[in-house]
Amino acid sequence: MTISSFREQVIADFQDVFANTEEFGAIHLFNGRKIPMVISVSPPEVLLDYAPGEMKEAKEIICSIKDMPKPPRVTKPVNLDGVEYIVDDSKVEFAFVHVTLVRYSS
Repeated sequence: MTISSFREQVIADFQDVFANTEEFGAIHLFNGRKIPMVISVSPPEVLLDYAPGEMKEAKEIICSIKDMPKPPRVTKPVNLDGVEYIVDDSKVEFAFVHVTLVRYSS
C-alpha cells in the first residue's frame, strides 16, 4: 500500500465510520452551519493545568476539510451548538480539521 492510498483510506474511514452520524459522529451547529463531526470533551483533570476558575470547559472537534474548508483561526470566537468558545488551537492534518475550543469562567 502506498502512502497516497493509505491517506485516501484514512480519509474514507473517517467519512464512513467516525464522522458517520450512525456510528461515532453527530451533526453539530458550528457558526451557523450544520457539520458532521466528532467532539471530545476534556476531562476535568486536563483542565487542572489552568488557574482555578480560569477555564470552564475544553473541547476538541474533528471534521473533514470538505465540511470546514476554512478552519477558524486561533483566538477567534466561535459558536458551537449555541455556546460561545474561543479557538485555542486549529490545524489541518491529512484532510481533517482539528480545532480545540475553550470556554472561560466569567
